[in-house]
Amino acid sequence: MLKRLRALMGRPAGESAAARPVVPDAGAVARLLASEDGDALRGAAHALAAAGQIDVAQGCLERAAALAPEDAVILTDLADVLGARGDAAGAARRYGEALAARDDFVPALLGLGRLRLAQDDARGASQLLERAAALEPRNALAQRLAGFAARAAGDLATAAQRLAASIALELDAATARALADVLDGLGRGTEADRVLEALARERPDDAAVRELLGARALARADAAAAIAWFEAAIDAAPSPSAGLHSNLGLACLRAGRLDDAIDALETAIHLEPAFVPAHVNLGLAFAEARQWPDSEAAFARALALAPDDPRALAGLGRALHKEYRLEEALAAFEKAAAAAPGWLDTHVRMGFVLRDLGRYADAAAAFAAASAAAGGDASVRALATVGRGLIALDYLRVEEALARFDEALATGAGVDAEARWNITCARLLAGDWAHAWEFYGLRWQAEVLRRPFAWPEWGGEDLAGRTLLVYAEQGLGDEIMFASCYPELASRGARLVIDCAPKLEKLFRRSFPEATVLGSLQSEPPEWLRAPPAIDLQAAAGTVASLLRRSDASFPRHTGYLKADPERVAHWRTRLTALGSGPKIGISWRGGTPRSRTRLRSMRLADWAPILGLPGAHFVSLQYHADAGEEVAAANRDCAFAVHHWQDALDDYDETAALVTALDAVVSVCTAVIHLGGALGRPVEVLVPASPEWRYGIRGDRMPWYPSVRLHRQAAPGDWGDVLAAVAAELVRKFGLRAAPALRG
Repeated sequence: MLKRLRALMGRPAGESAAARPVVPDAGAVARLLASEDGDALRGAAHALAAAGQIDVAQGCLERAAALAPEDAVILTDLADVLGARGDAAGAARRYGEALAARDDFVPALLGLGRLRLAQDDARGASQLLERAAALEPRNALAQRLAGFAARAAGDLATAAQRLAASIALELDAATARALADVLDGLGRGTEADRVLEALARERPDDAAVRELLGARALARADAAAAIAWFEAAIDAAPSPSAGLHSNLGLACLRAGRLDDAIDALETAIHLEPAFVPAHVNLGLAFAEARQWPDSEAAFARALALAPDDPRALAGLGRALHKEYRLEEALAAFEKAAAAAPGWLDTHVRMGFVLRDLGRYADAAAAFAAASAAAGGDASVRALATVGRGLIALDYLRVEEALARFDEALATGAGVDAEARWNITCARLLAGDWAHAWEFYGLRWQAEVLRRPFAWPEWGGEDLAGRTLLVYAEQGLGDEIMFASCYPELASRGARLVIDCAPKLEKLFRRSFPEATVLGSLQSEPPEWLRAPPAIDLQAAAGTVASLLRRSDASFPRHTGYLKADPERVAHWRTRLTALGSGPKIGISWRGGTPRSRTRLRSMRLADWAPILGLPGAHFVSLQYHADAGEEVAAANRDCAFAVHHWQDALDDYDETAALVTALDAVVSVCTAVIHLGGALGRPVEVLVPASPEWRYGIRGDRMPWYPSVRLHRQAAPGDWGDVLAAVAAELVRKFGLRAAPALRG
């Protein structure tokens, strides 16, 4: 109260003791009160107020006012004291008396204006303070208070004028921040930034204003400027700040500087281990880097500190979804939705999890509800529209799906990549080869790893006499499928360097003897890059396909472009012959991974009774999962099957190719062995789920990639009975077998 009172009565709060007047003792005060010396009484009141003797100071001013009832100076001082003591009514009365005596007395206008502002009478305060500002245009305090009052009254134009005038006279942090807020409200954000930047120059050690400038830059999506301001704030801060480092990490995240973001956020957590925003932002940074286990761990730590934090719950749900721990992801999203029902984005993300769980009706309901509730939130509505398009695609309604994706694109709400990628998938599924590849480059944003090669990209130009690196991407089946383009590249005069999975290296070298074949893992820089061959151009395998497969006629009617080792084929034929007469048929009943929808394209071996019970046929496992041998043994024991599982044929993919070549046929769910059999030109019968991957097309019994492959399509999700029966009938027809008796699996 003393600091405020000194300011009101015209004495600086920091005035030195040597400059202070002598405080009168009780006897001197008594004599003054008995006198008629108004000036002496006022001087004593100032000294007494500064010493904290407010009651006595008030008594002196009351006596002085009685002696000079029209002295505006004394009345204003008395009002200041009354106001400081909390007597708002008494203060207002005395300010009114001062203004009645002298209506242009600025201190009284300022005092009464402040009082009205404190009482939430913004309009009344503004009228008084505007008069004061007009009377004393060089009074920084009057301009500042008039600006504050005008802002409170909603008159932003006047507020901007007065606050700017105050700053021109005296740069003050609170005034600068207020002016920035007002200018923002007027849509003049650039001017607001200039005001705060001037304050930053004036106060090189003010970390707070630099942090504010960083936050403003981040809000307008200028991540580079935000980084610069947050770094300056960290330098200016008197001690390390977890909040500043967390904000710097968020700015680096927005700028795509993921390593810097992670470093800044881990620093914030080191400074303050319980700082929840830093854990949440770290989870977001790891998510952007696609380091899903680390992202999950960061969100889990945030939730250990704040169990109901909706940001952490939603982030955890996303990380778990990307790890395809679908039930756990759904539980996290449900908690996030309960914690923040208004976050519609959470409901949309939950819809995507429900779709991956095969709960299409629930997913569609979630997307529709979020879209209906989105109101003006175009981003939520657009993402929900993408989800509705995917549900249509799951039911093979391609035209409806494409319309949904186009609708999402038309919103301009930041879902272009998702919508266009799904347009590509829909067109590929429909076999619209002329248009399907338009957005295929977006696969690099859809969990497909981009390889670390830096040669110029091939765009379809003449290859005669030039060396082209074609490198692997996506799964093993995709590598085999796209390899159908390699003979055509060679026919164009290209010298080929083929990068492939190590398990395909021997097979590709034999099949493409004119090429240099190098094996490497997609997940790490290849060893061969240490001393690479001379290369002119590069192209990902899928990019080559997008350039060469533009119509049905562009797919060759081959009889097999991969070649197994003849000696190993002979070995496996001998081994198969030893089983006895009858066709030798390879089988695979599980396909893909959780990420590639293994749930839709897999079944139990025990369910294969309609096929495995065919008399006279011999079945050989081509299933390469670690526990496949145990599953075969259990099915043979429990279902009276006689499936052979030769692990030595599966440990080496070149051996697998030889075995497939030696077999009479292959029957499989959608997995890499389909591509292997088709690329070897062997007859393959495929059990296709109701919602297939684009490689298997939307209809028909043929794959353009492999003339020897025949498709048998599921009529309803999860119902394999008719498909198994159809394949069994085909085997009976093809090999002259008798139909199987009814068996119980």
